[in-house]
Amino acid sequence: VTGVQTCALPIFVSSWSYTVSYPEDFDNNHQFRINARGTDNVNNIEVTFSTVTITMDKSPGTADVGVPGDLSEQSNVPQISGTSSALPAPPVSVYLKIKDDTLSATKYFWDGSTWTTNVNDPNTWLSVNGAASWNYDISFQTAIWKDAHKYFLQSKVTDAAANTSEPVGAG
Repeated sequence: VTGVQTCALPIFVSSWSYTVSYPEDFDNNHQFRINARGTDNVNNIEVTFSTVTITMDKSPGTADVGVPGDLSEQSNVPQISGTSSALPAPPVSVYLKIKDDTLSATKYFWDGSTWTTNVNDPNTWLSVNGAASWNYDISFQTAIWKDAHKYFLQSKVTDAAANTSEPVGAG
């Protein structure tokens, strides 16, 4: 190309962050617009600037076990299912805990393949299929359900804003 001149000009790039002193002052479920614009060394202010809109979400959702029903007697439970909800951020992950609640000093928790006595074992919170409507398939029918035993089921949900609900149970 003839007649075109190029020159290299230094471009100064900076990054920035801002820490909110009192995040508790941001009301739950309210929208906030964040505007960012630049000013150079001779006080030229950027005419166009970027805006980001966020919704503050401080509320955990809820997750409930629907099937099997609370205090029901079952001969076989091939699947446990339920529902969850969260607002304004939607539910993204639901977890289930199965406890053998038969009267004894030692409580057992299902980790997906075997019973364990370690209540703090993170594997005892089982990932389920789905979020708003969820289910957990029982792969080891003969290993998990024992005749005349009582089981306690707990569920909890994490929403897209990383809020996790307190576990709720049925049994």
